[in-house]
Amino acid sequence: MITLLGFVGVLIILRPSEMNVFGIVVLLAALIFSANQLALRKVSTNEPVCVTLLAFNLFAVPVLFVVALYQGMQGISWPVLWIALLSNVVLLVYHWLCVLAYRRAQASDIAVAEYSGLLFCVFFGWLWFDEWLDALSWLGVMLVVLPSLLLPATLRHIRRASSNKAVALSGDNS
Repeated sequence: MITLLGFVGVLIILRPSEMNVFGIVVLLAALIFSANQLALRKVSTNEPVCVTLLAFNLFAVPVLFVVALYQGMQGISWPVLWIALLSNVVLLVYHWLCVLAYRRAQASDIAVAEYSGLLFCVFFGWLWFDEWLDALSWLGVMLVVLPSLLLPATLRHIRRASSNKAVALSGDNS
């Protein structure tokens, strides 16, 4: 139920009736990013973080090469390259921290921090580009963020209830 609320929130934000090709591309990117984050759980904890980051980025290079061939390289300038370099450094730090976090915690525990990025996007969009969300988008954001805040508490409650039940059952057997 909690996951369903988050999905409804995403649909409200995306507004499928107003979806264009760019919205579909972003949705696909989010799907791939989520799969990537969950795949980090399968990477051995014995692997150095830099090897994990190098592997993920090396596999992206051929895809980017195909996209660059399709789109062409026009519009590339030094200012754009410097912004891209800064963006990639920040993204590498983010991925490094994600690898460490996913090795040490459950995905549901990390979701709250992951979804906070949505709020930072809204804040920086307002700060740097003078863009703001409408009321319907805020409702969607709340449906995405609030379930992720409730999920860890719900899971703890379920675990506690099941462990109490197990203790009670083991007490009945003695």
